[in-house]
Amino acid sequence: MFTHLLVATDGSERSERAVRHGADLASKLGAKLSIVTVMSPTVPQIMAEYPSLLKITGDTVGEAIQVDARSYLASAKDIADELAQPAETFLVLDTFAWRGILETVSKLGCDGVLMASHGRGGAAAVLLGSETAKVLAHAHVPVIVVR
Repeated sequence: MFTHLLVATDGSERSERAVRHGADLASKLGAKLSIVTVMSPTVPQIMAEYPSLLKITGDTVGEAIQVDARSYLASAKDIADELAQPAETFLVLDTFAWRGILETVSKLGCDGVLMASHGRGGAAAVLLGSETAKVLAHAHVPVIVVR
């Protein structure tokens, strides 16, 4: 059925559940597992709107985001290891998470994607829209949505 699954994570509890499901499914199917998180290569919009904040923290914000992204991947890798499923992790730079996920699918030759029904909530979710919905709309491979 599947030979190479990609699981997307944003570090949220929900996406960690998707990682657990993805590692379990890959293990049962004998499939390869890859895990991706996508971070924006640009300074968050809120920082661009307040130049004085940018002067104080611009570089630090980018560094902090990258540290968080690596932490999400390490946590996801730990989950896969816990389930005895080898996994490779990828940190992708893209302004749009859904596009970064789908480009990774294409680059790696994945034949399925797992992701949470929704990740982070609050204002970020309202402003960014649902990355899961965008992946579903644009994917050329099956997408398994984990609730």
